[in-house]
Amino acid sequence: MSPNKIQRIFGFYKHKISNITFSSGTIIIEFHRTPKEKLNWPVCKRSNIHLYGKTMRIIRDLPISNRVVFLKIPQNKIYCSRCGIHSEKLSFVDRYARHTRRFEKFVYQLCHFITIADVSKILKLSWDEVKYIDRKYLYNKYRNRPYKKLRILGVDEIALAKGHKYLTIVVNLMNGQVIYVSKGRTQNSLENFFIRLGPHRCRRIKAIAMDIWKPYIAAVRTYLPNAKIVFDKFHILASLSRVIDKIRRKEYIKASQEERKVIKGSKYILLKHKQSLSHKQQIQLAKLLYLNYNLNITYILKDDLYQLWKCTDRKSAQELLNNWIKRAQTTSISALKSFAKTLLKNIYGILNYFDIPITTAKVEGINNKIKVLKRKAYGFRDIIYFVFKIYDLHNISFGFD
Repeated sequence: MSPNKIQRIFGFYKHKISNITFSSGTIIIEFHRTPKEKLNWPVCKRSNIHLYGKTMRIIRDLPISNRVVFLKIPQNKIYCSRCGIHSEKLSFVDRYARHTRRFEKFVYQLCHFITIADVSKILKLSWDEVKYIDRKYLYNKYRNRPYKKLRILGVDEIALAKGHKYLTIVVNLMNGQVIYVSKGRTQNSLENFFIRLGPHRCRRIKAIAMDIWKPYIAAVRTYLPNAKIVFDKFHILASLSRVIDKIRRKEYIKASQEERKVIKGSKYILLKHKQSLSHKQQIQLAKLLYLNYNLNITYILKDDLYQLWKCTDRKSAQELLNNWIKRAQTTSISALKSFAKTLLKNIYGILNYFDIPITTAKVEGINNKIKVLKRKAYGFRDIIYFVFKIYDLHNISFGFD
């Protein structure tokens, strides 16, 4: 095969191959410069430049036949009367980098699917070197986030580590992409994102789905004048489930020995839909509701609240919800009264669902992927790197050119 064809395979056109050396597990490809080649300095594009010297640069490239490939390339040092002495730019490698751009992209693509430790074994690189390449590639790709055409958002938090350490995740619900990640779940965590958006883009946002969380609500009210807050129905029903379990545990403490036998182990029986229960579980549920009045009232109210999101319009939903809150407040169950008070205070966000029917289901799905990412990597100590990996969950491109 002619040298010209070999160069075309490698994708090098300005540099000529002078020698290829094979050793155990390594290929070294040496290049030389053509003597008639013109000097080029694209920074200031001045013509009064001259050659100051040459250096030999050794760069790692994509492997061939499971062999490590190194490129030995002479690099010109150029003197410019305005800019001083600088090394010329090479089209296939970044300044000061020890790897070609296509090799860095290959490392990034592997890191998308397997751990850094596995990539380092496959490519015979150090763990730190793989992480540096992946982090650098992700930084260049995601340092400028696309904030165009944002209309409907979803906000949720995810536990970063034990000890109430969280990340705030903002998702574009139109395409399911993560557009912002911030440390903590405070008002400031979300406000920083709105400040980045700017007033013009903030006015264009129509709705935002979230949990009932005061810091987030305060941030949205301050910066999104035209956005409707829609409280996520799954978070509301999850809160109700916690209230039901709290009532169950309280009733268990007060119950007699015979009643305790029925109440014990009934947590998921009370939380499940009746249609999902087995015949044996339905019998236990019937006994439980017959024995305990408070659990019976709670179970009836739970089923009635589930009917709320089956309403076809805002008016019928408002009537149902107002009636439910009144019934809950007339009971003697303190946990249920407190929950009803919370719903009454935030009724506007619950009813907004019937104008714009959105939820944080996509955000929850992303949170599950983030948990898998954490487990795969055995955790992340570098928060910035972790944030870039979250941005990259739905963005992976192939090809090495």
